[in-house]
Amino acid sequence: MATFDQLYSRLDSDRNVRGKQFERICVWFLENAPRYKGKVKKAWLFTEWPERWGPDCGVDAIAGRG
Repeated sequence: MATFDQLYSRLDSDRNVRGKQFERICVWFLENAPRYKGKVKKAWLFTEWPERWGPDCGVDAIAGRG
C-alpha cells in the first residue's frame, strides 16, 4: 500500500494537471474510504455535479449524504 506522499509524488508534474488529478483522488476517497461509508452517498467534481449553478467558483468537490 502506498503512502500519501508516494501517491502524490506519482501525479503529473504540471501544477494544473496535478490539481485535477488530486481532485479526482479526493472524490474517489470520499466515496470509498471506510470512514465515510454511510456518510457520503455520492461525490462529484463541481464541474460534474448535476446541481451546479454556474462556472467554477472555487468549489472543487461536492459530497452528498447517504
